[in-house]
Amino acid sequence: MIQAVDRGYRFRLRADNAYSGTLTKNPVHHGWQTIWMAGTHRLDELNDSLTPEDRKWRRRESSESPIGRNVSLFDAVRKLAYGDVLNFKKKGKTRDDFCQWVTTASASINQGFTTPLFNSEVRAVAKSVTKFAWREFTAAKFSRLQSLRASIRWKDTVPDSKTMPWRAQGISRATYYRHKQRVS
Repeated sequence: MIQAVDRGYRFRLRADNAYSGTLTKNPVHHGWQTIWMAGTHRLDELNDSLTPEDRKWRRRESSESPIGRNVSLFDAVRKLAYGDVLNFKKKGKTRDDFCQWVTTASASINQGFTTPLFNSEVRAVAKSVTKFAWREFTAAKFSRLQSLRASIRWKDTVPDSKTMPWRAQGISRATYYRHKQRVS
């Protein structure tokens, strides 16, 4: 019955069907002034006020992420921004130029959602990604990261001097084996 009442009020209030329900304000938190207009209602009272049309099951629009469209947008935009922020810096562009580009990309991705986010939410995501990427991605940090990745990648490889001793001696493979035959 809880799901039917939830569906009914979502339908009746024309609420966002793609909303995942994970972000809410706590009405009893000291930071909010809550005005209680009516007393509490029992579930059966809420159910009685709905019509069968209100309670009817409808396909819920899915978001790209189980957490919500905000997270989906953030993940998509951050990947683009992290890949391009150093190019903007190399070209001498400003943070505002980068922010404008990230905002445009965010708006474009947002249009792909069945129910797009409000522009204010898109701008907030773009601003957050811009702030982090511009601050954290520098040429020096990128160089250190690439060096670390290379050392991890090649850590278990055997050096050429062990597998190809002729290279360590600066001679050809054929010469190495000719010398080796003479010594044997």
